[in-house]
Amino acid sequence: MLYSFTTCQQICTDQDYEFTYTNCDEKGERWRVAVPHSGMQCSNLPTPRRGWNCSFSCEPGHYLDLDSQHCRPCNPGFFSLGGGIRYEEFVTFCSGVSERDVLIVYNKTEESTRFFEKK
Repeated sequence: MLYSFTTCQQICTDQDYEFTYTNCDEKGERWRVAVPHSGMQCSNLPTPRRGWNCSFSCEPGHYLDLDSQHCRPCNPGFFSLGGGIRYEEFVTFCSGVSERDVLIVYNKTEESTRFFEKK
């Protein structure tokens, strides 16, 4: 018995997907790939492109625009981790990190993180 399966894919616009980077490989390289929004299957996604080396980061006050792969200035009221990693949930701090209370403040237009040393 022979079964034939057809997957329905659609022609997508640049509003139907977003770019992301793959994890760094053993050579310190990564790729920029297009990922469709949830539930979409696109037949015309852009071809993956080699991204910046994993050691690359933008200057303070700038972020890496994944569409153009160029550093752009942050919009007023926003910040960039500049190659850092953001942890939103944790049980204990990593060794070597001083104990701190963390206050995360959210509002409609921006998200900011403030750290306060314990007294």
